[in-house]
Amino acid sequence: MSSYSNMMRVDGLQIGVHAPRKTLNQSRRLAPAAPVHVFDTEDYKNLPASWPRAIGPKEVSCFVGVTGDNEMWFDFNALSRHTHYAAVVVMVQRVNAVTGQKADHVYLEKYVGTCPKHNIGFESDRFCPECGFKWPAQNYITNAAPGTSTHFWLDGWRSQDGEIRQFVFTDTDEGLGVAQQLIGKERTADIRFAIFLSKNPKPVSPSLDVLRRGGNPDFYPGKGIGSYLANSNLQNGVLSARIEANASTQSRASNPTIGIPVQQEVSFGRAVEQQIHADPNDIDFWQSEPAAVIMLTPAPADWVATVTRNGPTVDRTLGGMGPLAGLKGVG
Repeated sequence: MSSYSNMMRVDGLQIGVHAPRKTLNQSRRLAPAAPVHVFDTEDYKNLPASWPRAIGPKEVSCFVGVTGDNEMWFDFNALSRHTHYAAVVVMVQRVNAVTGQKADHVYLEKYVGTCPKHNIGFESDRFCPECGFKWPAQNYITNAAPGTSTHFWLDGWRSQDGEIRQFVFTDTDEGLGVAQQLIGKERTADIRFAIFLSKNPKPVSPSLDVLRRGGNPDFYPGKGIGSYLANSNLQNGVLSARIEANASTQSRASNPTIGIPVQQEVSFGRAVEQQIHADPNDIDFWQSEPAAVIMLTPAPADWVATVTRNGPTVDRTLGGMGPLAGLKGVG
């Protein structure tokens, strides 16, 4: 995964990260595109030991700078270019963003006739009288549902009756994090995405023209990173000019002694016009193991800017020419 991209990548699967400024009113419109840098934890020394690390070729661990002035949403449209359908389980600090339940295991679930928490029959529309709310059709989002092949993203937590509440961030001492309030010390620091693929490929080739919300296509896969930095509204994202200016007064040499960043909790903000569409397929439609797991740890944007301002502190290109090292070539 590139250290200078808004795309989190592993084994050919990609998820985009956007962090526009908060909407000033209570509009329900979707947050605009605002790509923000994500960084590979393997590229930087002295990051907190509590942050998750990738184990094996199907995992990647990233971090991103956030502030309380920004919303965040995740773009899965690049997954629609894959030869197979995708289903994504989104776990925010160990709480499933769709069900609001603690995620002790990573697998796909569908909810048909019985409440999985109380083991009693649902009333109409999957309403559990013990829970006091309507359950979703499943614990994941997917582009296999009708109308989702080019509208594949998630802006926030699913709440009552399927309403989506925007992802926002707050410091731990505010006590407003969703996982912080639901599961307390059992929560983790990261947002985790488990990507499952269909057992069989799609019947037709996926579209290569996947855009969202009239956003600038320059930051989508296949475009150079310089293009989206030059043309996107990145300055409306978390790495603002003010943060960059503050970071410029510090050097990378301070990295080992800058201290542990304040943990960022994921809370909820305004309601947005978004739906989580029911998967029309049976669970057997999907592979039983995730094809990729992506972990994203949010940290204060000024801290991240300081750590990363001079680029990676670990050189992962020491192999140079790799198997061609020491050989003579034409150019």
